[in-house]
Parts: sequence; C-alpha cells; structure tokens
Amino acid sequence: MIARLVVLMALCGPVTAATCDLQFDNGVILNDVPVAATVEEQARGLSGVDSAGQGMLFTWPDSQPRHVWMKDTRILLSAGFIADDGELFRIVDMEPMTMAMHFSGRPATDMLELATGDFERHGLSVGSNLVRRSCDDSGGS
Repeated sequence: MIARLVVLMALCGPVTAATCDLQFDNGVILNDVPVAATVEEQARGLSGVDSAGQGMLFTWPDSQPRHVWMKDTRILLSAGFIADDGELFRIVDMEPMTMAMHFSGRPATDMLELATGDFERHGLSVGSNLVRRSCDDSGGS
C-alpha cells in the first residue's frame, strides 16, 4: 500500500497543500501559488509535471545564497530570486532535465518558479517588489 502511494505521488508531480497569493508593486497578483517550504517539497519542486500551472514559491526561514537545478523537470521554467525585503533581484531561465546549477548570486529568502515567459507576461522584472503575500496556515507569511 505504501509503495503504491509513493508511486502515485511520483506520477502526480508536486504535492503541497500550502498556497499563497502574491502581490507585486506593479499591481499584479498571482493567486494560489503552491508553496515549497519543506526540504521534501523543495526537492520535488515542479519535477514530474507537464505544466507549470501557477508556478511554485520556494520559501526559506533565513536569507542565504541559493541554487537550483532542473533534474527530472520536463518543462521550461524561469526562477526569480527574492530578497528578504521583497526585491526580485535575479531571474534565470532554466533548461529542462539538466543538473546545471542556477545561483541566486546573493542571499534570498524566496524563489518563484514560473513557466518561461511568465515573468515578462506579468510585467515582472529585476527590481520588481513582492509587497504582500497572503498564505494559508502552512504557507508561511
């Protein structure tokens, strides 16, 4: 039974109950963004899915330099690194199914993964600011 559940979870992609609504200084609000707050959720990320959907917010309790990769991730994604003051300070485009490391370059408390092109589509660029987040109980605030 447990083995079946593990296989089912692997086939279904990211498993996270927490979501956040993210508001940026240009007025854009991204609703119901899944949150990866635990080591397990962050390791899984958006691997195993065929669509980025609402993307995913990776969040950490402290501000440190971060790095990510695209192992087992089949879709084109961009990662936006966010400082503890809300500044979106770096956006990197990432290629699927690679182990190439993508570094924040400076300390970050959050990283937002969106489908490649979605940052631009939402008018978000380096220097944009996350001004408000509204999360359910397990999504950090």
